Amino acid sequence: MPALQTKPTDREIDRAIGVLAGSAAGDTLGARPPRVWNGNIAMALAIAEIAGEGADLCAEEHQDYIVQRWAWWARSAPDVDPVVAEILSAATETELTARSAREAAAALGRTRPSTNTSLARTAPVALANLHDEAGLVEAARRIGTLTHADPEAADACVLWCLAIRNAVLTGRLD
Repeated sequence: MPALQTKPTDREIDRAIGVLAGSAAGDTLGARPPRVWNGNIAMALAIAEIAGEGADLCAEEHQDYIVQRWAWWARSAPDVDPVVAEILSAATETELTARSAREAAAALGRTRPSTNTSLARTAPVALANLHDEAGLVEAARRIGTLTHADPEAADACVLWCLAIRNAVLTGRLD
């Protein structure tokens, strides 16, 4: 079943564009090398690409695609988060899948504390699930855990996506 079940209104479309533009602007301002965006928006684009085709972001094969796109991007990217780079490298040692990425994230999480850069790339998850709150919650958690195994990081992704959903649907950020 496609993630987007109801056609968004013109206002929702305008707000969704604002979410993506704001994410890209913020990402670019926070980039370490000058004149490039950092990995968060590049990784969000991989999510947005497949979500834009109506893919169910909870489906393992679509998560496999996302992880493979991230690895393709990371091979030549000037600014890859070190945690993400390590996870993608470890996941590539076997067949590069969502499962191998989650396993690498869990192994890394046992050896050192994790940041939550997964939060910065989840906006497309919210936009793909504007009219499916339960689907949004599940997808945000599953996409977040591709690189960050900490349950609190996954909770943060869920809360952030719910806030984005609310802002797009109502025009308010409570």
